[in-house]
Amino acid sequence: MDDFVLEMRHITKRFSGVMALDDVTLCVRRGETLALLGENGAGKSTLMKILSGFYPAGSFEGEILLEGKKKEFANTSQSEKNGISMIYQELNMHNELTVAENLFLGHWKKNRAGIVDWKALRRDARQYLDMVGLSFVQPSVKLLTLNPSQQQLVAIAKALANHPRILVLDEPTAALSEEESENLYAIIHRLNQEGITCLLISHKLDEVFAHSDRLIVMRDGRMISEHQTKTAQVDGVITEMIGRELENYYPKQEVPLGEVLFEAQDVAVPYPYNRSKNIVEHVSFQVHKGEIFGLCGLVGSGRSELVNAIFGKLPFSGGQFKLEGCPYFPQNPRKAIENGIGLVTEDRKADGLVGLLNIEENLTLSSMGELTNALGVFQKEKERKTCGFYFEKLRIKAQDMRVRVQTLSGGNQQKVVLGRCLMAHPRLLILDEPTRGIDIGAKNEIYKIMNQLVAEGYAIIMISSEMPELLSMSDHLLLLANGKSLGVVPARQYTEDEVMKLVTGACTLENIREV
Repeated sequence: MDDFVLEMRHITKRFSGVMALDDVTLCVRRGETLALLGENGAGKSTLMKILSGFYPAGSFEGEILLEGKKKEFANTSQSEKNGISMIYQELNMHNELTVAENLFLGHWKKNRAGIVDWKALRRDARQYLDMVGLSFVQPSVKLLTLNPSQQQLVAIAKALANHPRILVLDEPTAALSEEESENLYAIIHRLNQEGITCLLISHKLDEVFAHSDRLIVMRDGRMISEHQTKTAQVDGVITEMIGRELENYYPKQEVPLGEVLFEAQDVAVPYPYNRSKNIVEHVSFQVHKGEIFGLCGLVGSGRSELVNAIFGKLPFSGGQFKLEGCPYFPQNPRKAIENGIGLVTEDRKADGLVGLLNIEENLTLSSMGELTNALGVFQKEKERKTCGFYFEKLRIKAQDMRVRVQTLSGGNQQKVVLGRCLMAHPRLLILDEPTRGIDIGAKNEIYKIMNQLVAEGYAIIMISSEMPELLSMSDHLLLLANGKSLGVVPARQYTEDEVMKLVTGACTLENIREV
């Protein structure tokens, strides 16, 4: 008899009459890592939210069994009390609270007088922070002082603090560096050895094939297939996920490079929380029309700070920028947009979208001035036509533009952010992690849009933590390490291994081929 710690049988879930899950059955053994694969909207997260109690009993059909006993959860608290912890793709923590307060929110230790024992809280937090590789983070600092990858690790530590027997991870490495990801999977393997079951949702197939025992493919709310990971074929799994063969994973098209559009000369950018020290120093580069220019470096190398300075979100403390040969002074994002600079941010939820607004309203956010006539009257019909053009151009999948953007899949949300930037008619488009947290099919569509844009004369600066994406889609790479430039190189003349040796300081450009 199979030692199933979890069984979800015949799960069916509808949203306003739309079938999100259609008779899905999933069984998981004790101590294994089971990966759930599928495009955004396939039903993976919905299934896990049912398990976590986010969608309570009665809101779906089917049953949940833990070690053979039927369970019904009215809320997430009941699920947690039964040993189930879920790390959501969108972090559910409080920026104004400290790291320790977030780790044990709802479970703060109190002394006999009923007063919170802050010393014990910080001591216990230290244990779990060390476990996820955050030994340098003080439990007493506010969460908002941490970068996105560190916040993700805090969320993982919070889940571990609940002592789960089933741990659900929804895109856990989307914001993590390669080193942080490897550390996380080492933790997962250790948990498996202790008998803890892990359910993994990830679009990073290399991680899935390296670290899961078994995988399940979902599409359109249905279970399509189940494989032992060691015998599964990547190409076959991709075909099952998207329902068709993917001809070219990275469809880069060669475009003749035009004149220099943007130039950075000896630029320095201060730390966001310590203006007396620079996170970027003496960086110079040029971007040509028709070029995809990649910024390559580890987390903390200054990539995002550099592009935020270009967009006017951060000040720069030295050097200068030039736009089509003229000095460019980015005072703020509005001025950057007026000068033809567009930014698709690293965190589309926090900085790129207003979830409660619909698609049309989000597309318009950066172009309100253009849609207002000389009398100051907003032209609704012009908005509808302009938004409709980009809705079709980017192939945003939704019933119409009145759909709330928070209900869209990750890939379609990313297209809305991109459309908002394009509506402001940028000359230079900055893409900070443009495919983070979206599925293979949506990634492929984003790449094709990038090709189309540079063919139309746009220039693109791209940041990506996925090295194959960066090497395959870029024309040139600026290599960054500790905020300093190692040089600009042709992207396809270096291997992934060589680039990693360069940005980690293991080699220099002068001796890379000698090692």
